[in-house]
Amino acid sequence: MEKLINFSFRKLYRQPRTKRAKRAINHLRRTLAKRFHVSEENVWISPKINELIWEKGFSKVPRVMPLKIIQEETRIKVLLQGEELTKPKEKEAKKKKEEKKQAEEHAKEEKEKPKEEKKEKQKEEEQKKKLQEKKEIERAAEKAAIKRKLDK
Repeated sequence: MEKLINFSFRKLYRQPRTKRAKRAINHLRRTLAKRFHVSEENVWISPKINELIWEKGFSKVPRVMPLKIIQEETRIKVLLQGEELTKPKEKEAKKKKEEKKQAEEHAKEEKEKPKEEKKEKQKEEEQKKKLQEKKEIERAAEKAAIKRKLDK
């Protein structure tokens, strides 16, 4: 069974400023539990409602909020009027898969980067060694040429 209501938080403005948002959530849960004859534990409040209540901080709670209430056998789900109910397990599974893929890609990139850096360093070292060897050969050739001139 679904119901659309406008829920008022006006009475909360009599509460201390620092506790309004927290008490708004508790007030919503208590009121709906009494109205639909279920325990407070069986009232599920959408994260979007929580975000909307806390959006402007702990002291500036919205005065009225349009809600959509879905009543199951022993449970109540409270959503914003435009919000649709999605299965959290599917969302969590999708998020986990995406996170794993991103983590794997990131790990591959990190593994490839050091390898590439090592290869570049090795190439630079090889080039330096080749230059040193060429210089040594040139020096040896110059020494040999000087000896030949002296011997003649």
